[in-house]
Amino acid sequence: MPAPDPIAQGRENWIAHENGRVDQITAASSLIRASQLVQGISAQIVSPKRVTGPQLEMLFTLDRLEAPVSVGGLAEALCLHPTSVTRTVTRLARRGYARRTQDPDDARVAAITITAVGREIVIESLRDLAPADFGIVGWDLADARRFTELVAPVLTRSAATPSPPLTPPPAASSPAASSSTGSPDA
Repeated sequence: MPAPDPIAQGRENWIAHENGRVDQITAASSLIRASQLVQGISAQIVSPKRVTGPQLEMLFTLDRLEAPVSVGGLAEALCLHPTSVTRTVTRLARRGYARRTQDPDDARVAAITITAVGREIVIESLRDLAPADFGIVGWDLADARRFTELVAPVLTRSAATPSPPLTPPPAASSPAASSSTGSPDA
């Protein structure tokens, strides 16, 4: 007996509870699940190289940029917060895959470059991921292009618009806002 399909089960649940926009939530859930599966396949392939998916993506970007780039520039290229970029660059530099050079005129600015060892990781990873179609199992070229076209507006919109907070901050008149510690997490 095949394993139950969590997306189909979720769809049935949304329909049963009349949650509306069933096709949108099904598409979003499918995208999230597919992303998890592709990341898992890719992680198995690149894990022997001792890099994570996000680290590898940063190395790909550094290799593509070819010139030293600031943390802010790298954050912009990857659509990430500079703090996340700084942590990842620190890990990559510790392993010798990237180099951080301080600006002699402004210690707050660092130029990030890929090292020869980091470039070798990129070359090996591309060589190993390509036969596995980068984790996109069962898609031909037309499927991959169509998916890219479909998801482009979502990615463009989210890159241009900051993500809203997952939960709104408490209103000034709420009990949480007037707690003695001033923090609802305390």
